[in-house]
Amino acid sequence: MAGSTLTKAAGISPADHRSDVLDRLTTDASTLRGMGLSRCAVFGSFARDQAIHPDSDVDLVTMEGLSRHLAPSVLAEAAPICLGDADPVFDHDLPESTMPC
Repeated sequence: MAGSTLTKAAGISPADHRSDVLDRLTTDASTLRGMGLSRCAVFGSFARDQAIHPDSDVDLVTMEGLSRHLAPSVLAEAAPICLGDADPVFDHDLPESTMPC
């Protein structure tokens, strides 16, 4: 099922920009923490603010799930998500200037 179909079924409008995705994920941080996430980041087209299709997916990464082979390219474009009480995402992997919290 395409992303735009899922968002319509859930009554959620599709995200248009990186800031939309980060705002939504940060606002719903308790749900992410409830899923066991303590640190994550967006990467891919939304992190680069290049998502041009209404059904573009949102790519999330955790340090635990990150392949050491892909880490350099993923971390170069990663947009960290603040999850409230959790430590800032990837704080030891990203320059301080890229940290949102």
